[in-house]
Parts: sequence; C-alpha cells; structure tokens
Amino acid sequence: MKTSILLSAILFIVTTNLYAQEHAIVKTIEQYVSDHKFNGTILIKKEDTVLHHKSYGLANREFNVKNSIDTRYKIASITKLFTAVLIYQLVEQEKIKLDNLIVDYYPNYKGEGKNKVTIHQLLTSTSGIENLEKKGDQVYEKRLTTDQIISKYASGPLEFMPGSKFSYNNADYIILGKILENIYDVSFKQIIKQQILDPLNMKNTGVFDHEVVSKLAQCYWRNEKTGKSERDVPYFIENYYASGAMYSTTSDLLTFTDALFNNQLINKNNLSKLLETESNIENFDNYASGLWSFSFKDDDMTNNIASRPGTIWGAETMLQRFIEKKTSIILLSNGMETSNTWELLRMLQPYLK
Repeated sequence: MKTSILLSAILFIVTTNLYAQEHAIVKTIEQYVSDHKFNGTILIKKEDTVLHHKSYGLANREFNVKNSIDTRYKIASITKLFTAVLIYQLVEQEKIKLDNLIVDYYPNYKGEGKNKVTIHQLLTSTSGIENLEKKGDQVYEKRLTTDQIISKYASGPLEFMPGSKFSYNNADYIILGKILENIYDVSFKQIIKQQILDPLNMKNTGVFDHEVVSKLAQCYWRNEKTGKSERDVPYFIENYYASGAMYSTTSDLLTFTDALFNNQLINKNNLSKLLETESNIENFDNYASGLWSFSFKDDDMTNNIASRPGTIWGAETMLQRFIEKKTSIILLSNGMETSNTWELLRMLQPYLK
C-alpha cells in the first residue's frame, strides 16, 4: 500500500511539472508569435513527450491558406545535415575515407582543390574553395545543372590553405553531393530517398527538381526599405542541390532527428565524429559536419547542443537537439518578418531543463 501511494505521489509530481512546463512553453511561443507575426510550425519534444506542436499564420497569403502541421516547407541548409549523414554512412561502409581527397571520388573536378582538399574539409567548411556566392546570388538566377554550377562557380583557385580556416560555403556541399552521385551512380534525390527517407517512412520530405510540390508553403520576406512583406524573389532553389534544396515537415524532421541521435542512421562513433568541431583554426565557429555543435554549463551540468539553422529568402528553419536531455526543437517558417529564431530559442531555454 505504501509503495502504491509513493508511486502515485511521484506520478502526480511528474505530471504537474510537465503540465507547468508545457504551459510556460505555450505562453512564451504565443506571445512571441503575436509580437513578431511568426508564420510557420513549431514542434518541441522532450524524450518521449511532445510538449508543443502547432502551426501559425498562412501558407499562402494570396489565397488565405493557413499553415498546418502537414504543411511542407523549404528547409534550406538543414539539407546539409542530410548530406553529411549520407557521407558518414559511406564511411561506415568503408567506401569513403574522410582524409581522402576530392580527386579520389570526383576525378573530373577542375578546381585547384582537386588534389588538396579532403572530404572532411568539405564537411566542415574548411576547404578554402572559393565562395559560391562571391558575386551574389546569380548562381541561383538561371536553371543550371550541378556540373554547370561546379564548373562556373566552384572550380577556381583556393582562397586559403585547406584546413586552416572556417568559411561557410555552399560549394562544399554541392561538391559532396556530386561525390555521392559518383559513388552511388544515381541522382542525389534517389540517394536521399533510398538511404534515409524510405527507411524512416518520411513521406513528406524530398528534394526539389522543378516539379510542383503539393502542400508547399509560399515564402515571404520583409523588405527593410519599405517595411512591407513581399513574395520571395524568383530563383531556382534546385540549384542549391545538396546544400539546401530539400523540403519537409516538422514531423518528418523529428523522425530524422530521433533516428540520427538514436544511431539508426550512423553508429555512435560516426555520430561523435559528425559532431566534432575543428577548433584549432582561424574563424572558429563551433561548426562540425553540416551543423553547429557546442556546449554550455547549466546547474553544474554540461549540455551539448547540435544546431542546424537555415535561411533562403523567406524560409527560416531550425533543427536543434539538446543531446543529454533528448530534447528536440524543430522550427520551420515561411515568413521572415521581425522574427529571430535564436531569440525565440533563448526565450524557451529556461523551460527545457
């Protein structure tokens, strides 16, 4: 009898604390949404409990279509994390070595880095390859093949010695996508599907290939000069390729996140390597393989966090994992007004302990 009473008391305390946590999270988010006109979907899960999953604003303002938890969003550079996982899967299969060079898997590459840049340097954006957007966004203004993009925008001289400096660059991941295609001998879209999407039953996720995508949110951004919202500018998102050309839902990305950190996609050793930062370099920014990896002290406990934000015009995204606490935050937005993803995360952090 005493044991039963004790268990009931513990269950009551846990349930009460969880309810208070959920209430504080909801209140914080609702206030933020109201203050900043946030458009999108937010999902927060701690261990086995979903603390919040709700959509806000409109998927299409012209036709007054609301966002829903089934809305598909452009996920921008979260794509890079998928690409990194695909590379580490090949590391496990001993089909790629991180210390090998571009030439070993992409012999037709014409850039100076062909015989100088390693796979790991591509993953960690320490390659020194010239920035794809050095001359602005013109690389996305015309429909181009991956070969054309690499040849015209990512095959020039190195800007610094590989491995000496961090410099965020979409070219690194576009080259990694080409390497994946050379090894698998199928398209990047097919590789993603067979290696990740189908095994995890992620039916609302894919790679853009100029086809119409159903339930896809239209993106909007705020013109700072006029203070008004505009549709995103005309560009070919397909040109982002393995660096940013995917779409998904919050539910699918949670499935991916859980699988990654539960070692269903890559083993524990390779996950540790994926999360390992290159600290002894110029411009160190806590960047690992396709995501940022950092830690902070909280009540004498070290919290390790993996963050993968992404932005392409009106699309603003975030995939964040508190590793020890097994807490995931998935934020997908199709309307950049006055919102700031990092600000919202800082506001939520006290309630995710």
